[in-house]
Amino acid sequence: MKVLFSAVILSLLAAVCFFIVYFLYQEVLTLVLGFTWLIIAVGNYRNLKKNRK
Repeated sequence: MKVLFSAVILSLLAAVCFFIVYFLYQEVLTLVLGFTWLIIAVGNYRNLKKNRK
């Protein structure tokens, strides 16, 4: 349970970092990576909710 929670937090943190880098340098690759990490965070969150029930 703690591993999934930390995976959600770390993937959200990675997404935020990539979005900050995108706004600083305006590179499309960092925007794509930010959205990818956001999708991974949503998937991890759904797995966390499913395992709690």
